[in-house]
Amino acid sequence: MRSNSRRLPLSFPPKARFGPFPILLLLSACAALRALPQAPPPLALIEASRSLPNDAERRFAARASDRLATWFGEAGLSVRRLSEEAAARDGIPSRIAVLPYNPSLSPALRKQLEFFFQKGGRLIVFYSSDSALAERAGLRLGPYLKAETPGQWSAIRFTRDAPSLVPPRLVQSSGNIRPAYPLEGKGRVIAWWEDAEGRLRPEPAWVLTDRAAWMSHLLLDGDSISRCRLLMALAVHFDPLLLPLAGQRARDRAGGITPYANGTQLLNAIRRRAQFHPLLRKEIETVEREMSRLHALAETGDWSALVLQEFRLQEKLAKLYGASLPSAQGEFRAVWNHSGLGVSGGTNSWERTAALLADHGFTAVFPHVAWAGLALYPSRLLPQSDAGRAVGDPLMQCLAASARHNLAVHAWVSCWNLEGAPPSLLERFKSQNRLQQDATGQTLPWLCPSHPDNIEHQLAILAEIAKQYPVAGVHLDYIRFPGSHACFCPTCRRAFESSTKQRIRHWLTDVQPGGPLAPSFSEWRAEQISRFVRLARDRLHAVRPSATLSAAVYGYYPGCIQSMGQDWAAWLRNGWVSFVCPMNYEQDLDRFKRYLQTQLPLAPHPGRIIPGIGVTASTSRLNPIQTLDQIEAVRAAGAPGFILFDLNPTLETELFPILRAFR
Repeated sequence: MRSNSRRLPLSFPPKARFGPFPILLLLSACAALRALPQAPPPLALIEASRSLPNDAERRFAARASDRLATWFGEAGLSVRRLSEEAAARDGIPSRIAVLPYNPSLSPALRKQLEFFFQKGGRLIVFYSSDSALAERAGLRLGPYLKAETPGQWSAIRFTRDAPSLVPPRLVQSSGNIRPAYPLEGKGRVIAWWEDAEGRLRPEPAWVLTDRAAWMSHLLLDGDSISRCRLLMALAVHFDPLLLPLAGQRARDRAGGITPYANGTQLLNAIRRRAQFHPLLRKEIETVEREMSRLHALAETGDWSALVLQEFRLQEKLAKLYGASLPSAQGEFRAVWNHSGLGVSGGTNSWERTAALLADHGFTAVFPHVAWAGLALYPSRLLPQSDAGRAVGDPLMQCLAASARHNLAVHAWVSCWNLEGAPPSLLERFKSQNRLQQDATGQTLPWLCPSHPDNIEHQLAILAEIAKQYPVAGVHLDYIRFPGSHACFCPTCRRAFESSTKQRIRHWLTDVQPGGPLAPSFSEWRAEQISRFVRLARDRLHAVRPSATLSAAVYGYYPGCIQSMGQDWAAWLRNGWVSFVCPMNYEQDLDRFKRYLQTQLPLAPHPGRIIPGIGVTASTSRLNPIQTLDQIEAVRAAGAPGFILFDLNPTLETELFPILRAFR
């Protein structure tokens, strides 16, 4: 669009009219503008792609990048995500580059990183195996190490030599590491690993040189406040101009935690609940004074003090939010424990775990004790896992500790899925034609649920647990097919043909979606799973009549019938299970509520549906505020309780401290 305004003259008016002062003032202002610090460019987050060997590794790397981008963003620092190819081709337009998970680098990218170093660039590196890069950064890579005992690397303790804004400790359980050591005179260790008992390990967790901050593993999910603080501190150490940006973000957020944009919104939500806890009013007044102090610190430019104050404010507001949650008596409060080893995995883990759960009002724990090809406990039917063997009999330890703290134990068993099974066992199942097959004929690491030997194998596992251990119940997981892409094995074909009393000429095309027999085949698949659930109930009650049978199920009913063969509403109607736990792993609160509205009416009797909340699930990562909101939604919907995924150090450090109302 053309402007109609008159153009200004290119020459200045005569000096005699204005004198020399306007020109001097203009020149002085221009010099002042040039002297102002420029906003630093975004951090470059270089994402691995073609350098990784397969899609699973690339997905793993993408999740690592997503976590870091989120935490940097919450700290007020912008990130530009680059593929390795783009960085190798065009260079790295930043002062700080982050390598979230890039085990090995291409020669072209290594060359660009050399240019990057020459220009004064700095790196933040996670779990790299690139010894050449380590050497250029002033480090020596040690060998890859795998944990020999549970909880071997359970936390990170920072030293006094760490940058000033780094948190003193960070909880993270890592099963393997690749430690790095500073070359002589090139850097220093700023953090060491701790084991489950709190003892320092000899392996460095973080090393800092003048060119890089290097972690010996990935930064896994966990306490978001501490992780934001750590990443911000490292970035600010390398580029102090980032500190005002982090400070301004902290001032504006003022203690806010998603879904609340700022501390004022969060405090208003607490006030609306404060009628339940009049004693909170004094604490609210204290927090209000601390919030106002943030602006005073911003005015003086004391950004370091401001960001530390705001991190503490977030922690206080989260605890206030939890304290304002009304208590609900007689509620079923449970937690899944995927490791089966308790919260930390050490030799005394279950005693500490049971006490922790009881102290926070939990009534039940669901330890994961078996897959279809591996057991955590000493089994006569399955090989015992290394983790289980390292501590003896984790299930017996869980039962003993839980009995002392009045917790019910439901043994969690994954059906059909052969994850973790020894290769020799997988090969034996394959030679016996007992594995599932996809439409291409490729075998999958899943036992086929229509094969009679597999059915008896799974029933025997359940019976063994119920005979050997006084469990309150057995909890079935993976009680389904892996998806609509399976199973099309010869056993399924023969069984389906027998049920339909016809020979199917075009087996794959007729039974897959769009084929004439697809609806019948979908119904038949669901019948195979339902039949096993019925048989499992009968076998369990024959061995231990007092034990309940429950199942972890997909939340999107009835869609899971066709996709997974999982008709869990039928299991409830027929009384084959005592209750089900829909895995409603959803971050959006409104969608979570819609799940509840759809699911709860499917129970023929109240109390038969215990909604699952995905606090640390792969598809949902909830902060404490979001977790409490979903607990409130469960209560409002009329469910008898809830079950959280997953009992791990994140729950202990991030969620449990704010669950005051559960004590």
